[in-house]
Amino acid sequence: MPNTEEGTRHYSKAVLHGLPACQIGSINRVLLTAARLAGRIPKFCKVTEYIRDELHWLPYLHRITYRISALVRRCIEGLSPPYLRELCCFTAHVQRRCCLCSAAQAELIVPCSRTTTRQHFSVAGPVTWNGLPPTLLQIPVDHSTSFPSALKTVMFDRGWAGSASA
Repeated sequence: MPNTEEGTRHYSKAVLHGLPACQIGSINRVLLTAARLAGRIPKFCKVTEYIRDELHWLPYLHRITYRISALVRRCIEGLSPPYLRELCCFTAHVQRRCCLCSAAQAELIVPCSRTTTRQHFSVAGPVTWNGLPPTLLQIPVDHSTSFPSALKTVMFDRGWAGSASA
């Protein structure tokens, strides 16, 4: 039986999806402070290189994307609660949409949303999933152990793009 607590933990990240940058920045400062404590780095020294090179942590925005994408994958694999699985529907499974290009690319249906921020898993899950590279989306379900590693690599590259490793 799927772990409901784990589903709730991942689902809670969907609430953070779409928050303004100022609020994500506040959460990211907590992450920076935790890294300072872990690495015993003085207050006015740079900590981002330590987070990237030593701890291999993702920036918080990409951490949210990682968690939501991992939950969508669990829905696809049938390892999440039914109430979440029914929110992840492939375009290829809908008769009127099976001929679309999105059906061949393993994309999910994104429901219409009236809110300006996408803060519900029903929207955040498919939007996040559809934003992943096609090679990642097409990893077979029987290779589910390779998906989290490949996903973290993609998120790490996106999160730390433009910052050179020391």
